[in-house]
Amino acid sequence: MHAEWRDSFEAFFRDVGDPPKGKRIDRKENSGNYEPGNIRFVDAVTQQNNKRNNHVVTFNGQSRTLAEWQRATGIPSSRIRARLRNGWSAERALKQEKNRTKERQV
Repeated sequence: MHAEWRDSFEAFFRDVGDPPKGKRIDRKENSGNYEPGNIRFVDAVTQQNNKRNNHVVTFNGQSRTLAEWQRATGIPSSRIRARLRNGWSAERALKQEKNRTKERQV
């Protein structure tokens, strides 16, 4: 954390201010510190997508979390995750409709 902010809430509040309604404080680069230039206010969905433990999948030049791919494709993130664990390519995991047969069979 930025040294001045660590030592003084007033300094933090002076630099950051009140969050807009419905927004949360977030680090732009989550491996960086809470410091000027690396914080922003975001909605809950954006904050959840900016976590180190997210599973990010790249397909057609787009890198998205499983939750983002779920919203984009309508395929549950748990199904995408299972498909990838079973050795499916990103393309197949994100494009194939649900099979009536077990998906474990590749």
